[in-house]
Amino acid sequence: MARYVVGRLIQSAILLVLVTIIVFGLIHAAPGGPSAVMADTKLPAAQIARMRANLGLDEPIPVQYLKWVEALSKGDLGLSYTDNRPVLSEIRQRFPNTLILAGTSFVLSLIVSIPLGIYSANRARSAADNIVSAMSFVGLAIPVFWFGIVLIIIFSVKLHWLPSSGMYTTNKGSTFPDLLKHLIMPAIVLATPTIAQFTRFVRASMLEVMSQDYVRTARSKGLPESRITYLHVLRNALVPIITIVGLSLPIVVAGAAVTESVFGWPGMGRLAVDAAFTRDYPVVMGITVLVAAFVILINLVTDLAYMLVDPRVRLK
Repeated sequence: MARYVVGRLIQSAILLVLVTIIVFGLIHAAPGGPSAVMADTKLPAAQIARMRANLGLDEPIPVQYLKWVEALSKGDLGLSYTDNRPVLSEIRQRFPNTLILAGTSFVLSLIVSIPLGIYSANRARSAADNIVSAMSFVGLAIPVFWFGIVLIIIFSVKLHWLPSSGMYTTNKGSTFPDLLKHLIMPAIVLATPTIAQFTRFVRASMLEVMSQDYVRTARSKGLPESRITYLHVLRNALVPIITIVGLSLPIVVAGAAVTESVFGWPGMGRLAVDAAFTRDYPVVMGITVLVAAFVILINLVTDLAYMLVDPRVRLK
């Protein structure tokens, strides 16, 4: 177990280094990179040269990368080109908001999709199963931005039930009921494709386990169907479910960018979109590296979680 954890940590560190190299290289090689931002300004050449020197853009790319990684290891993600604030401070300010939205939508996805997938598997090829399958395909096919706009038109513009944007109502204080009202629509929009994906995966995993001999043996012994479903079938179906859940969590966080932009949610995804439009590359690189580190961490936790649900898994 210890050897496995140490090995996975080493692999994760190597992967993170590769991510930093790729992100830094792509940002500086892309048209309109940091150097081009300075060249596009209408400032005098001497002032541009001083700004490039202050930002280290006059040095060779390998030297810039090493200095960036050194600062990164100290928790320094650089300064924003837009407002000259530390990137880490801006991310720290926005990250809790993204965590609230992504966490709520992810919990909602699990609460809805797992019972729905079990229900659909227990009634395979029935009318109810066909309806759930059709709803899942629709949920996967609906564009997130379009679904968000439709909800805004119905519940904000037409019915005036829910606020259309933001995290809190202006000049009304930061209260939990107000946060909940602002959270409902973006959480539903962000959770919809995840619910559809999880439901289909839970159904498929449950059906695969239901076809095993030990399940038929349990039924022949006269065990209650609920005990067979939750004790025998669901427990053994959890390993592949954990895989898809672990891999989907970072996707939910990254996918929040579109949802946050549609609903004006002041989160990290919206910060990344705004930074891309304004070519604020330190912010873009900082967010990309942190999301990559989050993905690597989730993958490690997912691997370790296998042992908790399936004692047949042995990590050496």
